[in-house]
Amino acid sequence: MELTFHFATKEESRHGQPHTHKPDADNLAKLVMDALVDGGMWVGDDSRVADLTVRKRWCKAGSEGVAVSIYVDAPVEEKPPEWLL
Repeated sequence: MELTFHFATKEESRHGQPHTHKPDADNLAKLVMDALVDGGMWVGDDSRVADLTVRKRWCKAGSEGVAVSIYVDAPVEEKPPEWLL
């Protein structure tokens, strides 16, 4: 899973640069994963995430938000194997 969080700033020189202030990257990641589970978009829980990349970047106003990419290494089955539940 890759998550890229974009935080608005008026300073154009910061656009695209790392956001090194609160909130913490790990707390943001947990928030997104919990929302996917709670919203029914994810079967099981977030323990299924084996690889996680989290980025925080500055952006111009109006472009803030989060980009979520989920990659599946195993073939998708109609019913997940029991050990994944």
